[in-house]
Amino acid sequence: MSAFIVEEECINNIIAFIDRDRSDYRKDYLRRIIQEAGFDIDSTKGLRALGQALWRMNAIAVSDRYGEKVQKVTFKWDVYNLPANLRSAFILFPIQAYKSAQCLGYQCSEGNVPESDLYELLYKIIDAMANYIAQSLPEYQTVKWGG
Repeated sequence: MSAFIVEEECINNIIAFIDRDRSDYRKDYLRRIIQEAGFDIDSTKGLRALGQALWRMNAIAVSDRYGEKVQKVTFKWDVYNLPANLRSAFILFPIQAYKSAQCLGYQCSEGNVPESDLYELLYKIIDAMANYIAQSLPEYQTVKWGG
């Protein structure tokens, strides 16, 4: 297996999904698990901290894989200061965010990283994203509850 440090866009996709539609009840679990992990996702600073932690985890995994010095990565999340035409690029379809999170998880599966709390949180985020996507499908709304 080869590992690489994902592009900042990959992290942006994940953070944008978390930040988007804050009042949507289907994201309650997602928001709770992230907040319980100590990230204040109601603030730009907290979203940036989560993105930075995820990207650093990726750099550590790549370092573990290749025995190199950990590459410095600096996440600059601040979608609200972008011009409107660029800001819309970060309001992505949930499936892109989900696939970005899966890619990040795969790239972080090296060394001791999979044993970390942050790696576990990432996979909880991925599961929550999948549930959100499933619950957003029209088919989900039409099938019987408890049947």
